[in-house]
Amino acid sequence: MGINGRTVSYAVIGHPVGHSRSPAMHNASFSHLGVNAVYLAYDIAPDSGARAVTALCDLGFGGFNVTMPHKTAVYELVDELSDDARLMESVNTVHIREDGSTVGHNTDGRGAFAAVRAAGYDPGEAVVVLGAGGASRAIYTRAALEGVSRIRVFSRRGQNFERAVGILGRLRAETGVDAQLCDLSDEDALRREVDAASLLVNATSVGMSAHPGALIPESWLRPDHIVFDAVYEPLETELLQRARRVGSGCVSGLDMLLWQGVFAEEIWLGRTDIPVEVMRAALCQ
Repeated sequence: MGINGRTVSYAVIGHPVGHSRSPAMHNASFSHLGVNAVYLAYDIAPDSGARAVTALCDLGFGGFNVTMPHKTAVYELVDELSDDARLMESVNTVHIREDGSTVGHNTDGRGAFAAVRAAGYDPGEAVVVLGAGGASRAIYTRAALEGVSRIRVFSRRGQNFERAVGILGRLRAETGVDAQLCDLSDEDALRREVDAASLLVNATSVGMSAHPGALIPESWLRPDHIVFDAVYEPLETELLQRARRVGSGCVSGLDMLLWQGVFAEEIWLGRTDIPVEVMRAALCQ
């Protein structure tokens, strides 16, 4: 549809965002649905998140996505929070109501589990998550909300590690899940938990084009493992290559990006007929 005076704007804010595939994905969906809307990307400096949120609300945007480094700042700014966002202390999707009030959601975790199921796999009862940053928090929080009984998070010690202590404590209190935080340098513990897990998740930057490699040796993987890598640049990370060689189930981070976008549109548009395959085709162009 042509842009006119009634076009509703949506956006992603982050720094940087020039690489984002979200505009292609959402604009393809809007066009397919016949929705008079446009989706843009705005590079917002790390210290300008609050001003950007105010501006988007004042300009009448219907909602926006949030990527690094603004997810925590936006979490502190919105008027209301979904259970996911509240528990993981991070927002990636904001709905701006007609009265200008804001509701913060996090669709990353839902996107990860939808990607696993859409690939034909059952996540199982035991999950190992590598990393304690934003993607990790989204995934292990959603795992608890979806009824996974055992969660082990492995991270290097630092700011994210300390923050995860509190979040995992609340998850245990509110859901009863057996969730523990472990030091990534403890190789014996990591191997033991990988052996016990059904789903293995890499939520670190290891595997990106700029940080090649993998944190799980190929010899630890089995055909009955499901291996999910949140990295999608490149699409086939070293971890996924190792998993394919031993016959493990494999899920790419691009599928998480797809499904979190589907759930974001459901929130913004208030409808459930989001064209998943249209969005997938736009992502892969």
